[in-house]
Amino acid sequence: MNIQYMMDFEILYTKNGLYLLVALFVGISFMMNAYIFSRNISGKRRNLSLLPPSYIIAIVWTILIGLMAYSQWLVMKIAKRSWKVWLIPLLFLYCVLYPFYTYGFSNKKIVDLANVFTILFSGFAAWSIYDITHTGSYFIFMTTLWSAFATYASL
Repeated sequence: MNIQYMMDFEILYTKNGLYLLVALFVGISFMMNAYIFSRNISGKRRNLSLLPPSYIIAIVWTILIGLMAYSQWLVMKIAKRSWKVWLIPLLFLYCVLYPFYTYGFSNKKIVDLANVFTILFSGFAAWSIYDITHTGSYFIFMTTLWSAFATYASL
């Protein structure tokens, strides 16, 4: 296999690259969910909360992260050398690390601030890639919508 081929990540631009990205993003999401549920990290839930049960939230985030992977693949195929190819991986990392920097969802102020930043960051990412891929932009915007709902529901 050609070293230059490997260094340019050309494999990621193929259909197999799509499968690899989805497997990577969703696999990391599954590992995070397994860690969260094995450690019983679910935060304080109030009875009046509009949020669904924790396992539904995990399923929604897994779907959103799969859509992030697909959006990343679309962006990489079209804008290989643009700074915008880094937006979705950064958003992904920010989202999967959320349980850690919110101290297991326990610090309400940090949770609220992190939610607002997620809304702003995912909205910015969706807006930034709109000129590259409308579909990918809409998929990233779903993270914005979910984060806005979750923020409202947890007030």
